[in-house]
Amino acid sequence: GGQDGSHEKIKLAWREARDLCQPTQAALGWDWCLSKLKQYTDESAAQRFMDRKPVPYVSRGRGAEDKTMYILDHHHTLCALELSGWEDVEVTFELVHDFDGLGPDSEDSFWGFLSGRGWTYLLDEGYQPISWRELPTSFDLRMFRNDVYRSMGGFARKYGVLERGSALEDKLFFEFRWGYLFWYNRHGPSDEEDDKLWRDERHYRMWNIMQRTLDTIVHDEFDVYRYKPSSGNGNGDPVHGVQEGELPRFDIAQQIEFAVEVVQPCYRALSWALQDLCESYASDPRAFGSLTALFPGTTVLPGRVLTAPPPEWSGKGSHTAEMDFKK
Repeated sequence: GGQDGSHEKIKLAWREARDLCQPTQAALGWDWCLSKLKQYTDESAAQRFMDRKPVPYVSRGRGAEDKTMYILDHHHTLCALELSGWEDVEVTFELVHDFDGLGPDSEDSFWGFLSGRGWTYLLDEGYQPISWRELPTSFDLRMFRNDVYRSMGGFARKYGVLERGSALEDKLFFEFRWGYLFWYNRHGPSDEEDDKLWRDERHYRMWNIMQRTLDTIVHDEFDVYRYKPSSGNGNGDPVHGVQEGELPRFDIAQQIEFAVEVVQPCYRALSWALQDLCESYASDPRAFGSLTALFPGTTVLPGRVLTAPPPEWSGKGSHTAEMDFKK
């Protein structure tokens, strides 16, 4: 039941909105989220950025008492806003569908409808199906599973390997779909299981080394995701088994510096290595593994592979902002 929304927009300060927002996916690229923080250096920068990102949602229409907004897109953006601590920033929400007449017992049919529309992403970080019951209930980044392949999809776009089309079916879960290619070929050219899409063993080895480097530096040595929430849920949940009292405060300036100086260069090299796999796929685009089962309607990966040299050398028309290369 219900009707597609009038796309009416409402503006709410994040401090009021955060408890009304329900994620519709369980996995995020934590490193991709971290790299967004440079848009949030101060409150006015954060506001300008959020003004460009209207957040689509559906509502349940179960009477005035249920104000939950089921968020369809911009999960990384909202997690970055939550991380930044700028809770007075106003977020624009855009209603795309209002479910009226669904009783409280119809959770499964509600999530089934969202799935059918491609409006929810019910896979974990290893591309295994999960139940809607396993979704996070807030936009605290650490409530989400960390999908490094989703981060790779984002950075592969940023660094000029992949280009996303403008059609909605191209955009929906674009980076997750390409991430599935990376995950599926994670064992390299010698693996019996995959379609042997890696052509150059050196590129595969480099990709692997960069992944291990990121894992060691970002998630182990510096453990940048182990911090006290800036606003938080206040119930002192332990993070990585550490009591909140022992955690450092989240320092946004430090985190931005770390993202720009350490995380992004690693992903840049990793994206360069991924060109081999992406170009190989582009030479014979097809369904592979469980692509069509996991992403209904997807028979080939969306968008296109830009086989140009790395953006640093490609001059005008680069898909990466020039400011990335200038101090």
